Amino acid sequence: MEKIAPFVLILVLIAVALLSELFTGQETDWKRGRVYHRLVCTSCHIESIGEAISPMDKTIAEWTDYYEAGKHGGTSETGDLAFYVSEPYRQSIAHYNLAAEKYMDLTAQQLQADVLAFAVRGAKDSDTPMRCQ
Repeated sequence: MEKIAPFVLILVLIAVALLSELFTGQETDWKRGRVYHRLVCTSCHIESIGEAISPMDKTIAEWTDYYEAGKHGGTSETGDLAFYVSEPYRQSIAHYNLAAEKYMDLTAQQLQADVLAFAVRGAKDSDTPMRCQ
């Protein structure tokens, strides 16, 4: 059983990467996802709820389910996870957020795939668990 777990983990990581690439038509970039997550997601979470949301807060399966569901919480407009990577949202914060400005040329789908790739790479059951502090 112990030998199966790493194999299953590898398969899940490959599946997430392939699905992200198929969905966006581009290769995912977890490093770009890390920058966006830290400068946009984390800064907003610290400001609004007083704590960062780190990849290590969830497992790979939990992050994958979270992104597939696409529900963030909040109002009907802000409850959609895609809202926070959308071009209108990035435009609304670009004057004070360098990551939003830097990634303005990316599609929302690409950016969301990148953030998911970062979350999966840093999940608590990954080989490289990460915190955002």
